[in-house]
Amino acid sequence: MPRTLCEWDKRDIERDLGKLARVIGEPRFVCRKCARSAEDPRYLCKPIRLPREASVGGSTCETEAPLMSPKSLALAGVDQRFSALSS
Repeated sequence: MPRTLCEWDKRDIERDLGKLARVIGEPRFVCRKCARSAEDPRYLCKPIRLPREASVGGSTCETEAPLMSPKSLALAGVDQRFSALSS
């Protein structure tokens, strides 16, 4: 079994679908290289933390990660092919 999700191929996914579901259940990290996500950064080769909370009107609430511009993606080292996914 590969160490990171970035190394999984379709056979690994089919063989360990239950483990995959647990690993990506509530993602808090995304890989800068391939855009895969996981709860634990150890499952990604180049993890960066996703923003999970934002302050709105003095209170804290959960929110989705904001979309990144192509320039922000480039600065973060993310392949530009993935920027089309946010359009």
